[in-house]
Formats: sequence, C-alpha cells, structure tokens
Amino acid sequence: MKNALKTLSFDLPVMLKSKMLTVKSQKGATMIEYALIAGLISVAVIGTVTTIGDELVAVFGKIIAELAKAK
Repeated sequence: MKNALKTLSFDLPVMLKSKMLTVKSQKGATMIEYALIAGLISVAVIGTVTTIGDELVAVFGKIIAELAKAK
C-alpha cells in the first residue's frame, strides 16, 4: 500500500503538468479560432461597406443632380 501511495504521489505532478499543458494548448487553439473568426468577419464587413459605399455615392450623386436642376 505504501508503494502504491508513493507511486501515486510521484505521478501526480506529472499528471498535473500534462493536464496543464493540455489546457494551455486548448486556450491557444481557442484564441486562434477567435482570431480566424474575427478576420472573416472583418473581410465580410469591408466587402459590404465597399459595395454599399459605391451605391450610396451613386444615390447621393443623383440627389445632388436633382437638387441642382431644381434651383
């Protein structure tokens, strides 16, 4: 029984270190996943704003032209 406890107490720090490395590895993977998601969202936003921006310029151009005619 003493030998079993000695072995358990010796292996416990190794097991804890292994678990800590796994947790750190998972945290790193999660951070990478969030970075990829943020990157994809920013690409989508930039594309949308660019498209809408061009359309808004055209709409306001028409409004300015109509206001100029009304004067």
